[in-house]
Amino acid sequence: MSFLNESHRVLLRQLLLAFLLFAFVTCLFKPYITLYASTKPPERQVVKPAVAFGEFPSTVRDNIEKRQSEGLCQSLAIALIDEKGTSYHFFGQATKSSLFEIGSITKVFTATLLANMLIRQEVEFGSIACYLPKELKLEPTTKNITLRQLAQHTSGLPRLPENLDPEAPADPYADYTKEALYTYLKTFKAPDNLPTQYAYSNLGAGLLGHLLSRAGGKSYEELVRQRICEPLAMTDTAIELSKEQQALLLHGHYDGNVVPHWNFHVLAGCGAFRSTIVDMARFARANLGLVVTPLRDTLEATRRFRCDTNVPKLKIELGWHLWQRFDEELVWHNGGTFGFHSFLGFMPRRIRAVVVLSNSFENVDDIGLHLLDNRWPLTTMRPSLRLFEVLKGKHGCDD
Repeated sequence: MSFLNESHRVLLRQLLLAFLLFAFVTCLFKPYITLYASTKPPERQVVKPAVAFGEFPSTVRDNIEKRQSEGLCQSLAIALIDEKGTSYHFFGQATKSSLFEIGSITKVFTATLLANMLIRQEVEFGSIACYLPKELKLEPTTKNITLRQLAQHTSGLPRLPENLDPEAPADPYADYTKEALYTYLKTFKAPDNLPTQYAYSNLGAGLLGHLLSRAGGKSYEELVRQRICEPLAMTDTAIELSKEQQALLLHGHYDGNVVPHWNFHVLAGCGAFRSTIVDMARFARANLGLVVTPLRDTLEATRRFRCDTNVPKLKIELGWHLWQRFDEELVWHNGGTFGFHSFLGFMPRRIRAVVVLSNSFENVDDIGLHLLDNRWPLTTMRPSLRLFEVLKGKHGCDD
């Protein structure tokens, strides 16, 4: 993508920041955004190796098929997990082998890696300065930021670094390097009163992944795969994909258009992983305590540290969000990239979990929440902003 002049470049950067803010707000709290597509909805597939939750609810099936018929989503993979087993349900072109971008559910992997390294005494909850190069000079208040604050979004770091200026706005993290991150950290001044009030930060989670990589002496992806994925037999959860996996990675969609996959550099810890419904179901089962795993202490540790947020009845743990609604506790996270949306939630007391993976930007949180507890309503869909047209050149940029 090339730019006509500097003013167009500045405008695109502003549009990118607006898009990411819009995506976060709609993904985390308002599952009402919709997408328009012109494709005919493919036939639905159902595979049920076990009957978790009983039969798949007809109301949810009808809702999904209506979204497809109106061009609001493409393909979905859903897993229902309880003590009886796991049932899989597929819509569109999705299969057990399909790979999806899981976006910010990656943050749960990052926090789980933190818990694992804490247990191994490879890191402490202390200052970020302990895990950065000694020659990198930080402001005194910034040195007070801790790894726990990064994991719980209470570090005072903004949602995105101010020097994020992507060459391709549709793939915003791809060219943000370690050098750019360090340049930003040198100039950032954290608030005096740490920890701050909860403020969701992709920068903070990405920085945490980088610091854990430095402490562990391996790449962030390698550590997650060795410490989390391999013990749980999550063989198709990765950032860098093999040729075989690349062929199984679905195209992402926004507003009915195929859009670029997102790629990450130094901020991989905030959203870089791709996975399958089978692998994510394994991760959910492990967090419910339904499998025997050496990760039990690690997974439990992610839920041991809680703090309040500025949202009523919502708390933040290490990576996980915790809703306290309907006299129940719901542990969850979601994810959104330019062309994908994901949801993973579980209810520890009722021993049930739901995973929803979609290759469209449209929010699917309401589907996951409703499947967990039908007191959460399925939403009435509304038209989305047509940001794809903006990014594709309606405001002075070329392909």
